[in-house]
Amino acid sequence: MSLNCFILLFYFVCCILISLVTTSKPLSILFIQPLPSPSHHVWTTNLIKGLLRKGHHVHIISTHETKVKGKLAQNLTYEVFDDFMKVMEESEENYDPVEWERYSILYMLYSTYQWGIHTCDTVVETKAAKKLLEKIKIVEFDIILQDLTLNECLHGLWEIAKGKPPIVGYLPYGPAPWLKDLIGGPSYPTVRSYAYLSIAKPIGLWQRTWSTVYFTVDNFIRHYYYLPIMQRLAEKYIGHTIRPLHEIEKNINILLLNSHPAFDYGIPLPPNTLEISGLNAQAIKPIDGEIVVTYSEDMRAFLDGAKNGVIIISLGTNVKWKFIGLDKVEAILLALSKLKQRVLWKLDIEVPFEIPDNLMIVKWMPQSEVLSLSILLLEPIPSTSHHVWAENLIKGLLREGHHVHITSIHETKIEGKLAQNLTYAVFDDVMKTYEESEDYNPSEWEQYSVFYMGYFTYQWGINACEAMTKTKAAKELLEMIKNVEFDVIVQDITLTQCFYGLWEIAKGKPPIVGYIPFGPAPWLKDFIGGPSYPTVRPYTHAAIAKPVDLWQRTWNTLYYIMDDLIRHYYFLPTVQRLAEKYVGHAIRPLYEIEKDSINIVLINSHPAFDSGIPLPPNTLEIAGLNAQPVKSIVDEVVVTYPENVRVFLDGATDGALVISLGTNVKWKSIGLDKVKTVILALSKLKQRILWKLDIDVPFEVPDNLMTMKWIMQKEVLSHKNVRAIWTHGGLLSTQEAIWKGIPVIVMPFFMDQKSNAQILVAKGVGIYLNVKTLSTQTILHAVEEIFYNESYTKNMKQLSSEFRDRQIPPLDLAIWSIEYTVRHPNGTLVTPLKFQSRIQQNLIDVYVFLFFNIIIILLIIFFAIKILIYFYCNHIYTASKFYKSKQS
Repeated sequence: MSLNCFILLFYFVCCILISLVTTSKPLSILFIQPLPSPSHHVWTTNLIKGLLRKGHHVHIISTHETKVKGKLAQNLTYEVFDDFMKVMEESEENYDPVEWERYSILYMLYSTYQWGIHTCDTVVETKAAKKLLEKIKIVEFDIILQDLTLNECLHGLWEIAKGKPPIVGYLPYGPAPWLKDLIGGPSYPTVRSYAYLSIAKPIGLWQRTWSTVYFTVDNFIRHYYYLPIMQRLAEKYIGHTIRPLHEIEKNINILLLNSHPAFDYGIPLPPNTLEISGLNAQAIKPIDGEIVVTYSEDMRAFLDGAKNGVIIISLGTNVKWKFIGLDKVEAILLALSKLKQRVLWKLDIEVPFEIPDNLMIVKWMPQSEVLSLSILLLEPIPSTSHHVWAENLIKGLLREGHHVHITSIHETKIEGKLAQNLTYAVFDDVMKTYEESEDYNPSEWEQYSVFYMGYFTYQWGINACEAMTKTKAAKELLEMIKNVEFDVIVQDITLTQCFYGLWEIAKGKPPIVGYIPFGPAPWLKDFIGGPSYPTVRPYTHAAIAKPVDLWQRTWNTLYYIMDDLIRHYYFLPTVQRLAEKYVGHAIRPLYEIEKDSINIVLINSHPAFDSGIPLPPNTLEIAGLNAQPVKSIVDEVVVTYPENVRVFLDGATDGALVISLGTNVKWKSIGLDKVKTVILALSKLKQRILWKLDIDVPFEVPDNLMTMKWIMQKEVLSHKNVRAIWTHGGLLSTQEAIWKGIPVIVMPFFMDQKSNAQILVAKGVGIYLNVKTLSTQTILHAVEEIFYNESYTKNMKQLSSEFRDRQIPPLDLAIWSIEYTVRHPNGTLVTPLKFQSRIQQNLIDVYVFLFFNIIIILLIIFFAIKILIYFYCNHIYTASKFYKSKQS
């Protein structure tokens, strides 16, 4: 893993911690490290130093002294659980990691939890723990950071903490078996093997079955043995009853997980769970006055003289050589003496043997590109909004010095110095043909049912494929991709899967980055693996904010099932034929191509607006990419709104309303009668209105109204006098309004607009306006409510803060992901779930196998008992007969 990735990970962590408390002053942080493991203490050292470098005040309660010195330590205070670690290590009867190696998996499982109980029982009795109990009641911290590996008995502190600060938990242990209890969802036993199971990955039915059994047993022991005991210890420590621990641990705000899909197999994780593996290894530049601890001068000289290389021997912080034995140490010394390499050995005992010259023994040691890409960017979706969304991404890639060739539905309007590495081609007038078609009437689509809208969307994709593959630009693209080698292909994969065939014939087989401006599309699971989460996120075309009850969850699930059937048994087979006709020969099934080829998926969603779902490491949420302000480079031509618009908005002393129905909905299709109604209502307002109106109207336009055929919506929303926007609920317009903190009057028509509208209303940041019942009264009510009820602005400002507060801005994340894909084209971040069947993902084969085995065992027991009863009865009968015959 490159240094850049480690720096990015550390940046993630520090920004996330800061983001939990919106303040300009340094944070007061309580850092709790209750686990008796030096390795956990060492792991967090970089995090502690990083927080101190940011100027935060950190108070640490740990099993070890925190060795931070110099200027960096001026905001640090700490206490140590009274010699607890020393007691544990000196307890040779119980503390013997070498002996643990012989434990069975099931006993190791039990032993781990028993160790946690023993640890808690000891920790809560320490003087430091009692002082912590009093301190947390009277001192208000901004945030609590705590090692969640075990020691749940200290969760009670969160319940009594003054001010109820947010909780950030971290797991240096990596993906612990009980991770699902902290983040929700399954344990994924078919992807990641059980922690104590000595296999890299469960690949066969037998291994998957055992992995599942171990996870099940672990879950049973944790919930029915371990947590009840911890509950009693926690309540004894706090001094009164508290909520069940399994409920308390669900309240964790952020979870930092010491894993990474480059080593651990990727699994879907919810947005509040961040993988920060490498935090302990990352190199950090010290601040002025900071005391940096490094290895000694004699060690440096020893390593410098190793012309044939160096071998380092270190068994970490828990395993001691004294437990392994002197006989093993002697054998190792003999072997090392025969090497020409030098050896640096962390050895915790004195040895009565001669040390060879190539060996150095220490008690402790500190173990610890800019490229210009050739990018092909494809925009084959006949939707102007998708083109607008991608413009910020294109500009961002060009600012980084990359060469970008675009094939799109529109001309790419980038000028000046920024355009020097840009080339593009346009699908010949496809968009113009669509808009002039009699079937292209978004206003009419508002009347479609959810089921028909699902079918209509796929039919629209088929028509788009059929039209675009016949264009001159598509044919030129087909020839170019065979002869020109690109470093990466970036493509809108919302629909038009007929262009997947290009990936099969592309010269050099470049990696693929797919993006979905449409947001969390119903078919997202086909790209990333796993379920659709119909109980969490509403179906795109359903007018609900969130499926909250059984009725809504049932219908939502049916919608997803229907969508899946249409996609796999109608849409993809039809598009397969179009793709093969376009490429000129047979290709692999499209569902296989999208499963195997896509390295990274960029999805236009964010849990501040869309309900958060677990996503695999290769799926990145970059909502707001279209709204994010970006600093221009020298000589870049920056386009903004005209001077007359600025003057008009500057004069809006009572505020301004922007009316924009996006790029798909046209007022000409809504009708002149509705337009007349809108003008009449607007004329009664004292606010000024800027209206994107695509038709000329034969009515008198009032003085407070300015109409334009096109407006720079993102730029206009930044004007200080704009107080609200009347929009159609399209995802991009919604995100721009959220980013700018502008409350919304929403009048939806089709597709995701209806669910977006319901989400805006549910969050208290928007008012719903029905186009079918549009009248002067409804318009005036909506405008007056949005302007004069301050709750809408207040709620939107809060939502905007949550939406914009990221560990890394969405555009930067998108650019990083594209560059990462070129550096690591082997699909490191992809989860194995993507390649498993639904039977494997849902453990159906494992359950059937276990059921079959249980039936066989029960049958064996049944027949064994039956045979025993038979022999017993036969014996009684024989004895009775014998007794009777003897009597007679």
